[in-house]
Amino acid sequence: MGDSVTQSTTYTHDNRLPFAVVAGLYELAHKYRMDNLADEMLRRLKSCFTHNLRAWDALGYVSIDEGQHFTIIRSPSLEVSASVDAIRAVNLARRANIPFLLPVAFYLPGFTTLARYSTASHAPMA
Repeated sequence: MGDSVTQSTTYTHDNRLPFAVVAGLYELAHKYRMDNLADEMLRRLKSCFTHNLRAWDALGYVSIDEGQHFTIIRSPSLEVSASVDAIRAVNLARRANIPFLLPVAFYLPGFTTLARYSTASHAPMA
């Protein structure tokens, strides 16, 4: 049974998964030493949590304003909600010793705040 789990192609790089799923799968794979799955989840994480400015600029962004302002960052294999996933990304980086997540994870809350301020109406001061 162990061979079928490590050789599974269920989570191929072709499907976009939410950050919560990728983070959870990485934590399980890391804990139970399922190296193939952990490597695949790391590849997904690197697709949005990048230190490369060109790669960052190539990501897709979606802003949703339904009472609250949400910004979703998308790569072909990962979807990250800037306001929801930032704290979990910081915790994952520190707990699993994945320091490359930290710069973008710390930037995500500011990303949402900047988007909110840039779309706010500016009334003249009286």
